[in-house]
Amino acid sequence: MKILFCEAAQRNEKGELLKIKPMWICGITTPHLAAITPGDIEVEIQNELVEDIRFDGNYDLVAITSMGGSATLRACEISDEFRKRGKKVVMGGVPMTIFSEITQNHCDALVKGEVELMWNDIINDFRRGSLQRVYESKELHDLRGLPTPRYDLLVKKPVGPIMPIQATRGCPQPCKYCSVTAFYKQAYRMRPVDDVIRDFEVLKKMGYSRFLFIDDNILARKDYAKELFKAMIPLKIHWYSQAALPALDDENFLDLVKDSGCDLLSIGFETINQKVLNNVAKQFNHPDKYKSIIKSIKQRGIYIHTSLMFGFDEDDKTVFDDTYQFFMEAGVGLPELHILTPTPGTPLFTEMEKAGRLLHKDYTKYNPDQVVFQPKNMTPAELEYEFWHLFDRFYTPAAIFKRIVLKTTGGYLKKFIMFLMMIIINFKFRHAVTVQRRSPATV
Repeated sequence: MKILFCEAAQRNEKGELLKIKPMWICGITTPHLAAITPGDIEVEIQNELVEDIRFDGNYDLVAITSMGGSATLRACEISDEFRKRGKKVVMGGVPMTIFSEITQNHCDALVKGEVELMWNDIINDFRRGSLQRVYESKELHDLRGLPTPRYDLLVKKPVGPIMPIQATRGCPQPCKYCSVTAFYKQAYRMRPVDDVIRDFEVLKKMGYSRFLFIDDNILARKDYAKELFKAMIPLKIHWYSQAALPALDDENFLDLVKDSGCDLLSIGFETINQKVLNNVAKQFNHPDKYKSIIKSIKQRGIYIHTSLMFGFDEDDKTVFDDTYQFFMEAGVGLPELHILTPTPGTPLFTEMEKAGRLLHKDYTKYNPDQVVFQPKNMTPAELEYEFWHLFDRFYTPAAIFKRIVLKTTGGYLKKFIMFLMMIIINFKFRHAVTVQRRSPATV
């Protein structure tokens, strides 16, 4: 028996599949699924970002996932093509669960929720010819005893120098707009530190020293993070991760973060308006502390990738220039902008649906660069126009130079390779925004 694990690619505004070679940021889902599959089954992984899907392969079962957005629709197309060829298809993952109204019509079996505790049952049902239409997890895995992902399958692809790793799953915060909260119901679990260190050591033996934690909030439990980071210090590695702000307002803890090898933190600042944060249940962020925390992080040579969102009810057109001035002055290394998205399953979606503010329910367009709801203080076209205009302002060569070079600190100069990487990433990001952006909205 042979199983193909497949990850679908996004499409740009022209409908073209986005290809990225090498794949600098790799997902962990497909190598993880391959690792938890019984050893008597042959496995293969394919990622459409770096290769074409081979529909004529000798597969008995195909398992498809995606990172959301237009890739969810593409996953449905891939599934349809395999099913035309007589293959059985299982689909799963966060987007497949959230957009189940769409995905359940394009597969033989849909997995809602986490798959670990159901995977053997799904395989056995397939072998008996009795796949169920829907498998829904009733409980969450405690993350103990998970095997090392099949990195050996991943490194056969055109990947970059950064390997994915996982220490925690979920987030305990109740943010109203967040799909992670909707999917995991605020559950937060941690892998045994020894298991995480084992995975690092496997990858180090394969020649890798740079890692991306795919965790949604690696700092949610500071006691666990301290234990993990202390164990990582002897490894002498470099790592990057998403993180929430509360734990970072601590100089001693930041020293440990630095000593464990952190080069970059991806932080959801979201907005500089405290009222917005209070209204979306993210009141633990405090904009009056942003600049001091940013300064402390930068002094330790750690770069900041920040998520910023626009379209909140308190936002008007002045928010774009205010945000630009704030984060340019702070010298954030990599600002990433998002239009607020009311994702199905979130409290934000429920509120907007009840208020009649959703413009449509074409979920393939529910992504961070399209307006799918009626803003309060702008038209949808104005919000979209100002969003793209701000992206352009942040990523002019002059703005990149100011954020990365003029606003640098002594701590950064000790990490010259990372310094160069950030400049390269900024210009690659500028190019990606230009390629992926939608046509300017008519205001």
